[in-house]
Amino acid sequence: IDVYNYSSRLQDSKNIYSDIGYLISIPLLPKIPSPILVTKILLGVFGISPAMDTYFMKGIGHSTFASSNYLNELNSVGDIWLALERFYKEHQNIINNTVINSLGFDGKQTAHNYSKAKIIDMIFFNFENVYGKGK
Repeated sequence: IDVYNYSSRLQDSKNIYSDIGYLISIPLLPKIPSPILVTKILLGVFGISPAMDTYFMKGIGHSTFASSNYLNELNSVGDIWLALERFYKEHQNIINNTVINSLGFDGKQTAHNYSKAKIIDMIFFNFENVYGKGK
């Protein structure tokens, strides 16, 4: 699962999201975990979703493809995934040509590339840092 097939794998993504939320809520938290925590796990462990944290969500709010309403829509993660797939399709040449190798525990580059979801995570995180400071 990655941004290029969110719409065709939406139910799978939602199931993974729900399963992760359920599994971490039992041992770690007395209540349902936040979408921020679950999407951070989805990014860090599986690379299938941007981490929908404050900077990422504010970055989306500054973009031309989404409104600032996304700041209040963390419970609509599926809708955000679909919007991100549309964004990816509009900019896939640039995103596909952005290849970043992950680093191993030894600090050396591995043969594994960042997922498209991670690249989009970096785009909107940086978008907020560049355009949103002090606003």
